[in-house]
Amino acid sequence: MLSCKRNLRFLIIGATISTVGDWLNTLALMSMMVEISNSGVELSALMMLRALPKIVLGPIFAGFIDRFDKKKILIISCIINSVVIIFIPVFDNIICIYIITVILSTIDIFTYPTIRSLIPLLVEKEDLVKVNATYSSVTSVIDISAPLLSGIILSIFTLNTCFFIDSASFIAFLILVLLIRYDGNSQETYENEQESVLINSKNFFKIIRKNNVLFKVIQGSFLGNLSLGIIYVTEILFFERILHVQSNHYGFFVAIVGIGLLLGALMIQKIKGHLYDVFALGVILFGLGITLFSFTTELYLTVLLLIIEGIGEALFTIATVSLIQLNSNKDNCAGLLTINESLSKAAYLISISISGFLIDFINVQYTMLIAGIISLAYGFIYVFNCIHGINATDEATLSKGGR
Repeated sequence: MLSCKRNLRFLIIGATISTVGDWLNTLALMSMMVEISNSGVELSALMMLRALPKIVLGPIFAGFIDRFDKKKILIISCIINSVVIIFIPVFDNIICIYIITVILSTIDIFTYPTIRSLIPLLVEKEDLVKVNATYSSVTSVIDISAPLLSGIILSIFTLNTCFFIDSASFIAFLILVLLIRYDGNSQETYENEQESVLINSKNFFKIIRKNNVLFKVIQGSFLGNLSLGIIYVTEILFFERILHVQSNHYGFFVAIVGIGLLLGALMIQKIKGHLYDVFALGVILFGLGITLFSFTTELYLTVLLLIIEGIGEALFTIATVSLIQLNSNKDNCAGLLTINESLSKAAYLISISISGFLIDFINVQYTMLIAGIISLAYGFIYVFNCIHGINATDEATLSKGGR
């Protein structure tokens, strides 16, 4: 038990340090792009390139993580990230920055699923939801504080120094990963298999089609992220045009969503019942918050609805990860998490690309309303699923964790 807590502490602290570094890297890269080109198009291209590798390469590499020792994957990822980031200040042209961005984003394909798939190897099945909620609580606190902290660092230090600090954050993560102790021998046999990673990855889609719970969860996660992409582009314009809030104050309202995320992470540990019900509640609550938000003209109501939005997002995000973990085993958990991440990023990218078009041809309020309706639509899917019921196989899968 003590070893379990020790391992989790190292993993969560390391992931937290890495997340702060990622925020700093994102803001520093955006600042560098503005200094070099001051072009909105090229800045948008940078953000697109950060998402594309997860969409294109995620499904291809989905089987890789489950075939090798997860600790070794994190170690290699930390080393590559740390080295590549150091080279960013050396290059001052856009093409090189784009290439480095793609490399970093490609390495990131392995990091998140590896962390999440490592957790079930460190804790008992019955503790998964609690541990995932704890991890998400920490992430929510970081989402509130990291942008502010990164802004302070950027204002104090030069861009080059910021990149060195980011590189150092991965070294710190590397040291903490090295301190983790767990039995990774069960994965060694996969290193000698002749089956290709690509073929192995195709099997994950078969697993999802055959497992009704996984299919329903990934379906809802896709819709939720389809809404998130629209919100990402539309919300700041909504504050400026409808609520008449200056864009430099937008960070305050992002922090309010983070408070909702933290509350949702705490709430899910107290909610009794089927995880799929919690998941569906989260998607619907998220959609309801966004839908009502689109009609809001009062700031005090906006604060309340942003908290509701954050709570809903936390519920469906934590439930998604927990349900995938419970409906998988050590041989396919990371792969299924990677597939879900890739599909979510695809939805996110699609919605980002169409949101600008929607804002120009209708208006900000109706675009925001569309985002809410997309998530609320899952309510009909949920009712349909409840009418048909979760069959005995699904119940057994949930109760046994798919193992």
